[in-house]
Amino acid sequence: MLVTLEIRETGLSGFLPAETLDVDAESVDDTIADLFATANPEMDARVLVDGALRGYRNPKMDAGDVLMHPLPAGSGFVEVVYVPPGTFVRGSDTSEYSDERPQALITITRGYFVAKYPTLVREFRAFVDATSYVTTAEQKGESQTWRSPGFEQADDHPAVCVSWQSGSRADQTAYGHAERRASYRRGR
Repeated sequence: MLVTLEIRETGLSGFLPAETLDVDAESVDDTIADLFATANPEMDARVLVDGALRGYRNPKMDAGDVLMHPLPAGSGFVEVVYVPPGTFVRGSDTSEYSDERPQALITITRGYFVAKYPTLVREFRAFVDATSYVTTAEQKGESQTWRSPGFEQADDHPAVCVSWQSGSRADQTAYGHAERRASYRRGR
């Protein structure tokens, strides 16, 4: 059985044209390993198998380094900033808000990317158009959604009325993240 691999590389200058290969399904993992071994080490690379993200490799990055990641369906790019693994203190023992207590030492075990700027309406629309995604608000039949938030909104405005779940799904599609929040463990 043949599957289609799509290889995409991005760098600071943007997205290179995708290459496609038809390979035997049993040799997908070996082919991905070979592709990553030969891809430009200065570039971010991702491999999709029949449209689903299967492999991802990014170059050595330092805190604050920026990459241009492509949006779905070739509709543009979004700047993302690298946040490396590390440890920080979260919360406050004296906060008036219960969800900020107690103070805890948090260790982020894997680096992740976060958008440098808010997601714009045109970027979120590209995700919805490419995936036929229905947001949480639309599923619930709410009167205010990202399409109709109750005030005039242009394509270059930040997307609003988007739940964490819908934003996380958009991140998975655009950046290949399994989840929006970094994995972490509490320290003592």
